[in-house]
Amino acid sequence: MCGIVGIVNRNDGMSPSRSLLDQMTSSLFHRGPDDGGVYISGPVGFGHRRLAVIDLSGGRQPMADQASRRILIYNGEIYNFRELRTEMSAAHHFETDCDTEVLLRMASISDFGWLESLNGMFAFALWDNDAKTLLLGRDRLGIKPLYYTQLHNEFIFASEIRALLLHPNVIPSVNTRRIPEYLAFRSVCGNQTMFSGIHEVPPGHVMIFRQNSFQGDVIRFWSEGEKKNVGDYVDPTLSFEDQFERLLIESVRFRRISDVPVGTYNSGGLDSSLITAIAQSQTKGALHTFSVGFEESDYDETKYAEIIASRLRTRHHTLRISEQDYLQAFEQTVAHLEEPMNHAHTVPLLELSKFAKQYVTVVLTGEGSDELFGGYPRFHIPLLTESLSALPGPVRRRGLAMARSMRSRKITKLLENAEDTVQSVIENSRHTPREDFDLLCPGPHAFTERFEVYDAAVRRTPTTLERMLYFDQRTYLPALLKRLDKASMAAAIECRVPYLDYRIVEWSMLLPPSLKVLICRDNKLIVKKVASRWIPHEITSRKKVGFGVPISRWLRNPRGLGRYLELLLDSTFRNRGYCDPKIVETFIRQHSQGLTDHSEILWGLINLELWWRLFVDSNAWQQKMYAPEMATVCPTA
Repeated sequence: MCGIVGIVNRNDGMSPSRSLLDQMTSSLFHRGPDDGGVYISGPVGFGHRRLAVIDLSGGRQPMADQASRRILIYNGEIYNFRELRTEMSAAHHFETDCDTEVLLRMASISDFGWLESLNGMFAFALWDNDAKTLLLGRDRLGIKPLYYTQLHNEFIFASEIRALLLHPNVIPSVNTRRIPEYLAFRSVCGNQTMFSGIHEVPPGHVMIFRQNSFQGDVIRFWSEGEKKNVGDYVDPTLSFEDQFERLLIESVRFRRISDVPVGTYNSGGLDSSLITAIAQSQTKGALHTFSVGFEESDYDETKYAEIIASRLRTRHHTLRISEQDYLQAFEQTVAHLEEPMNHAHTVPLLELSKFAKQYVTVVLTGEGSDELFGGYPRFHIPLLTESLSALPGPVRRRGLAMARSMRSRKITKLLENAEDTVQSVIENSRHTPREDFDLLCPGPHAFTERFEVYDAAVRRTPTTLERMLYFDQRTYLPALLKRLDKASMAAAIECRVPYLDYRIVEWSMLLPPSLKVLICRDNKLIVKKVASRWIPHEITSRKKVGFGVPISRWLRNPRGLGRYLELLLDSTFRNRGYCDPKIVETFIRQHSQGLTDHSEILWGLINLELWWRLFVDSNAWQQKMYAPEMATVCPTA
């Protein structure tokens, strides 16, 4: 796992500044504390920081071919690199035992079919000196980040936005058009970020950037498993449960490949417990496992992780954090995330990664299962919407008014868009209550990019459930993976996600919907069936519990997290102009007095304002990253 940066000049006779490239590369030290390298030739400069995981003594980057015609920098892991190297051995002599060299020798800028053979997570940059062409690529699901921005005379890219911001001509500004989407959904979808002019290479795509035209073309390489059948992934004569188990066992085996210690993050939930059980079965000795909880007993799930650890005989490590611990890590976490924090559990994830680093360098996690197999209870709402469309309009409206008065989120979501399944799917993925959002950001708001994703889902699959899953995999999942990467890499921990092996992702699209969700009855059926072979019934039968954080309660503590509400009352916030400050004051008063729970919208506003002050109003993010004990941005701390 690594951090990469690069600059391509328009002027062929002008090289990037070495001191600037060194500074940008050094800003990613946390991603790769084991080694670093810089390459400059003509108009191109590459920088690399390395976290050594495979072939610890080899694999230095930037890596060039023998003629120095092509230069590669790369972040990630190609799990099937040894199989690929064997296939290529007749035509190539390999000098290292690392996946970087395999990627360098496979890469082509004339076609991109070779990327479909890679099983892994990756973000890379390849410079072809003869063609004066840069190729950027990102893995199918977006597990590894890759950002870029284009100036008049320079094209710049990096694993993290902070490296781009160190360029003197990159002036941070807010992408104000996407603020309503962020407040409604916690993140923005597509290739834009909350920074104006800074973009991401989309998951499953490459960007080919030609120096002579100084333009880049973004091209999809992932076929999403189209025209494939079950037999392309696993023995089709097996039962669906056996197929899934075999694929998952193989995926875990691949993701345990490492020359450094490997563990798992086990929350005690279904998904991470199943991964832990399979990983322990493949491990000699006891596997290191880690969980994080809170002092508040109603938010602490660590007892379930300890049940799994006891049953599997893992070496389990539990971290509990208090509200004060959370406060101390809050601003540093926002600084590492680089955009407004979309999930409150990012803070405990960062703290858990620091904790785990004492024992391991690689961890396996349970991310992705919910988005592949329908794990969220909210998936039932659009499915029920189709059934409710026959109800008379007056009946629906009365029911909606009653649900809103009772503050019933699920029934409100169900009835708000009972006439429109498409709108129901989009709205169902919103986190902020509709009535709070409409007061703060009166519409209309098109959310165009999200409807474009759903249109693609309609072209891809015929059922509402499969369309919801496709939609979540391309809107919600990228935000989860982004926070996983940055929170773990901040502590130099490499997180691997076995459920997102591309074979499992594509195979899941061929699975009958009845093995995923039964309306009003159950979720993620096939995962539970397979998990019942590996872990106790008390885990497989547990009700779905998210990675909850007591934000609502803490925001009512003026000496704790509630102090950050002061950010929303001062003149700096009032002068932003994107919302009515008086509405925000009402939300704060009602929430602080316990009259109404406005924690979702207030949390979104706090994080947006904090990020704005750290990254746009100043460069305070640098101090928060490297000296988190320095004075807080919060005015009442």
